[in-house]
Amino acid sequence: MPKLKWTKRYPAQSIARRITFVIGLIMALLATPIWSDQSDADESLLVTSTVSANNATQAKVDSAYDLLVGFLAFDSGEFDIAAIHFFRAAQTNPEVQLAEYAMRAALLADDRKTALAAGKLWARLDPDDQMAIEFRIRAYSRLAAIEPAVDELDRLRQLSVGDGYHGYLPLLPLLFRDPSNLVSIKLMQGLVQRHQYDVYAHFAMADLATRFRLYELSISESRWALDIQPDFSPAAVQYASSLQLLNRSDEAVDHLFKFLRSYPDDLQVRAYYARLLAGLDQLVESFAQYLILTEYDNENEDYIYALAQMAYRLDDYDAAWRYYLELIVRGERGEEAKYMLGKIEEENSKIDTAISWYRSVGASQFFFESQVRAAELFVSKGQYNVALSAIAELRESNPVGHFADVLILEGTTLVIAGRADEAYELYTRHFDGPPRQHAALLHARALLSRDRGNREGFRDDLMAALDIDEEHHSSLLELGMAMVADERYDQATSYLGRALLLEPSDPSTLTGYGWLQLRLGKHVSAVSYLEKASRLDDDPLISAYLGEALWKAGSMDRARMTWHKGLVNAPGNKLLNTLIQGYETPP
Repeated sequence: MPKLKWTKRYPAQSIARRITFVIGLIMALLATPIWSDQSDADESLLVTSTVSANNATQAKVDSAYDLLVGFLAFDSGEFDIAAIHFFRAAQTNPEVQLAEYAMRAALLADDRKTALAAGKLWARLDPDDQMAIEFRIRAYSRLAAIEPAVDELDRLRQLSVGDGYHGYLPLLPLLFRDPSNLVSIKLMQGLVQRHQYDVYAHFAMADLATRFRLYELSISESRWALDIQPDFSPAAVQYASSLQLLNRSDEAVDHLFKFLRSYPDDLQVRAYYARLLAGLDQLVESFAQYLILTEYDNENEDYIYALAQMAYRLDDYDAAWRYYLELIVRGERGEEAKYMLGKIEEENSKIDTAISWYRSVGASQFFFESQVRAAELFVSKGQYNVALSAIAELRESNPVGHFADVLILEGTTLVIAGRADEAYELYTRHFDGPPRQHAALLHARALLSRDRGNREGFRDDLMAALDIDEEHHSSLLELGMAMVADERYDQATSYLGRALLLEPSDPSTLTGYGWLQLRLGKHVSAVSYLEKASRLDDDPLISAYLGEALWKAGSMDRARMTWHKGLVNAPGNKLLNTLIQGYETPP
C-alpha cells in the first residue's frame, strides 16, 4: 500500500489500527443522543430540536462516509479522492489527525488548493505542536506558498524564543534542508519584513544567506543589523566573514579595525580579528591583538596558546618558550606544548634538552612524531644503540597506523650504524602488518638490495610493492628511474607518468621525468620539467640535468650558469665538474 511520508511524531498506522480508528470514530459520531428528555418542552421547540438532531445525525453519517472513502481511496493510491474526503471529514468533525491526513494526501496528489486549506485547518486545530509546524513549513516551501509558510515560521519562532537569538536560530536548520531550494530565502525574507527592526531577524537572515553562499545578501543583512544596533558583535563578525569569503579580506580587516576603535572592549570581535590577521599572515598585528586580549582575560588558555603559536612563527623562541611553559603549568595542551618546546630547543641547538622534551610527550597526537624526532636526534649524535632502544620502545607501544614507519626508522638507523644486513633481515622478518604497509617495507628493502648490487631483488621488490599498492609513489619513481637507466623508455614513461600524476609538484618526480625527456631527446620538454624542479630544490643533480638539457636545446650560456650555480651549493660534485669539462665546446 502506498504510504504517506509520516513524521516520527505521526507514524504510519497499520490497516488494522486504521480500521479500529475509523470504527471508533464512527461510533463516537453516532453515539450522541438525538432526542431530548425534557418532558415539558414546547412542541415547536421539540420539532426544531428534532430537525437539528436529524441534521446533526446526517452530518455525522456524511463524516463517517467521507472517512471510510478517504481510507479506501488512499489504500488504492487515489490520493486526490482521499484528500477531498479526508478534508470534508475534518471540516465536519474537526480532528487534528483528520486535517493532517487531508494535507498529506493532498500533497501526494499535488492538489495545492486542498493542501493549503487542510494545512490552515490543521494549524488552527493544533497551533503549538512544533513537529507539526515544521512539517507544514516544509510542505508550504514545496508548494511555494510563502504567506502561510511565513505564518508558521513566525509561530515556531514564538515557541522557540528561549533556544537562541530570540527564536530565530532553530529556524535555520529547517530552512537549510535543501541548499538548492531558494524558496527558503524568500520565506526568511518574509519573516524579516514582519520584524524589520529586530536585529536578530536580520542577523538570522545573514546567517542563512551565508549557508546558501549568498555572501552579498549576508553582507547587506549584517549591515542592516549593525544599523539597528551598532555594537552588535555577531553581525560585525558575520559582515567580516562574508567579505573574507568574497576574497575581500582587506575590507574585512578595515571593518573590524573600525568596529574595535568604537568598541575596544568587545572581546568576541577582537578574537575574530586576531584570528583573521593570523590567517592572512599578518603575524605581528595578530600577536598584538592577542596581547590585548590577555590584558582583558589572562586566564584564557586559548589566548596563551595563540601567543605561543604566533611567537614561534615569528621566530621569537624566547617568548614562545615562556608561553608554552605556561600552558604546561596550567595543565592545558600540555603534550603539544612539550613537543613544541622540543622543537624550540632544537632550533636553539640544545639537542639534549630537545630530546628530553620530546621523550616527555605522553599519549596524544604528538606522541609518535615526538618519539621519532628524539630517535633521529640520538642518531645525529652517533648514539645508535640508544636510538635503537628508543625505537624498540616505540614499536612496543604499537602506534596505530605507523607499523611500517617504525620499522623503516629502525632499518634506516641500522644502515647508518653500518648494519645494513640486519636492516634487510628486519624488513624481511616483519611482513605481518597491514598489506598497504607492506608496500613501504618492500620499497625500503628494494633500496637496500640496490645498494648491495642486487638489481634483480631491487626490481622484484618494487614490482611487488606496486602489486600491493599500485599508487605507491616512491616505488613508481624508483622503478621509472631504473628503467631510464636501462634505456627501457616505454616502461619508464609509464611508471614516471603515473608518479607525476600522483605528485605533480614533487621535485624528485619532476627531475625523474625531466631526465626521461632528456634521454628521449625532447630537450625543450626536459628543460620545462627540470626548471620546475630547480625552483623547488637546489639538489646538484637537478642542476646537472638542467644544464645538460639547456646545452642540448642550444642555450649554452644558460647551461654554464646553471652548472656553476650548482657548484656554489655543491663545490665538490663530480657530475657537475665532469659536465662542465665535457661541454666546453658544443658537441
